[in-house]
Amino acid sequence: MEAVFPQPDYEVGRISRESQKLEARVFLPDPSTVLLCLDKYEALLKWQTAGLRREPILLSPRSRSTARKVRSLDYPAWLRARHGAGGLMSCLANSWKEAYHWLMFHWEHGLKSDFVAEEYLPGRDFCFMSIWRDGSLVTSMARERLSWVGNRAVGTGGTSKLNRVVHSEKVNQNAVKSIKAMSEK
Repeated sequence: MEAVFPQPDYEVGRISRESQKLEARVFLPDPSTVLLCLDKYEALLKWQTAGLRREPILLSPRSRSTARKVRSLDYPAWLRARHGAGGLMSCLANSWKEAYHWLMFHWEHGLKSDFVAEEYLPGRDFCFMSIWRDGSLVTSMARERLSWVGNRAVGTGGTSKLNRVVHSEKVNQNAVKSIKAMSEK
């Protein structure tokens, strides 16, 4: 038996939409859950409803209230593209001026993506990977990101370069709560 484990986000979305065309098993949630997870704003709203995060702020190039919203954020704040993998167009903004200029730079260069502003969570940076079957956790691992590929001068996200496997009950519990907030299955 063959199986497909897609990544990054673009591949996950396409494989989810077209899994019936494949002659391989695809271990993904239902397509509506995949769509929810691929939309950072909608995912953050789910986590906010579950009490796991603060409410995210949507920043759109089509909105006249963007400047007001940017000035009202609590800093530091993470800004990142609403859709896309690898911390696409993300920035750790320390002031409203940094945030505003970051948005304008992208929008004035034709990248008209909506951005999400969210709370900055300082401290260690973890990734949780897991396999589920019918709503039950089969296995998982957590790793701590120690360094990144490329320059992170403005705090942009991206691909981690050096990681270490860790065990933390707190990380495991929060990750499982986050996953179950998206879908019980």
